Amino acid sequence: MPGGLFGWPGSSRPTWGGGEEGWEVDDIVISGISNTPFPETVADAQTCAAPGVLSTAAGTPQSAPVGAAFGQSLRVRLLGAGGAALAGRPVSFTAPGAGASASFAGGRVQTQVSTDANGYAETAVTANGLMGDYAVTATAAGGSASFTLRNTVAPVGTGGLAGGGGLLSVSGPSPSGAGTVTVTVQSAAQALPAHAYFSQAGFNTTIDAGVPPLAGRSFPFGLVSFVLENVGAGNSVRMRLDYPSAVPAGATYWKYGRSTPAGVLHWYQIPIVATGSSWVEIDLIDGGQGDSDGLKDGRITDPGGLAILAAPVAPAGAAPIPLLSPWSLGLLVLCMAWLGGRRRRRG
Repeated sequence: MPGGLFGWPGSSRPTWGGGEEGWEVDDIVISGISNTPFPETVADAQTCAAPGVLSTAAGTPQSAPVGAAFGQSLRVRLLGAGGAALAGRPVSFTAPGAGASASFAGGRVQTQVSTDANGYAETAVTANGLMGDYAVTATAAGGSASFTLRNTVAPVGTGGLAGGGGLLSVSGPSPSGAGTVTVTVQSAAQALPAHAYFSQAGFNTTIDAGVPPLAGRSFPFGLVSFVLENVGAGNSVRMRLDYPSAVPAGATYWKYGRSTPAGVLHWYQIPIVATGSSWVEIDLIDGGQGDSDGLKDGRITDPGGLAILAAPVAPAGAAPIPLLSPWSLGLLVLCMAWLGGRRRRRG
């Protein structure tokens, strides 16, 4: 070793441990070099590890009426290298500071929660007083995750978050004036949560619903327009539609909207999976068949209705053939009989 550079304090000396242990050194003094401390102290080995992987575990996407608590807490999971859960790590949740947003305990728009032994952290959240879509962001150990939330109007109908017990259902008058139309959620591929609800429901003509007419067909009971919240992303829901009178023979169900997220708005037919004397059942899929926005966002939007072939329309320029009144028709018969008699006498 270079003399004067390394020294052994006191009686400390390097010793041979024998076997595979090698040399053992207790203390080394380096002289001639200033003892400048490190600028930062590393608390533990995990601080130097690669950024953690933070992902959402529950609570997205979902909706809540303005001023109400969301049905699910916002939940994330934090994993480290090799997929190991990171416990005791702080996770920050942040909501927008303006516009449609949500608040945490104490009305704050930001909160911090530590992960549990399995790497999970969660917090309850409440919609503020403004309607709209927004995102809440969670960050921890260099990772981030986002929750898609929506504030809506108060629930309509009965069942679910609307209360009243029973199945989710909405009713309204048929625009034809024939009676009441009722829409009921019969079942779902994945059971709907208790906080599912209808946020909108309308029973209109195509004009009132703001959609173009369906060529060659008419809607004897009008259209049903609704928004069903918190069905679960990509879930399939079976809907029953009860009408005030018998379902016409040959009737089919038609839907207006996008059949894919990037598709154009258009009319397309939905298969009727079951039917009775005055009701039909159809399947609607979040982000797929029967969902107007074509997005897997946990909500199903629908204008659609039961259609029949429209009465034929006379071509442009055609004029109706006038018909004789019964009195004129009788007079014409008498005249023809008189003319026929004269011709026989002459013959």
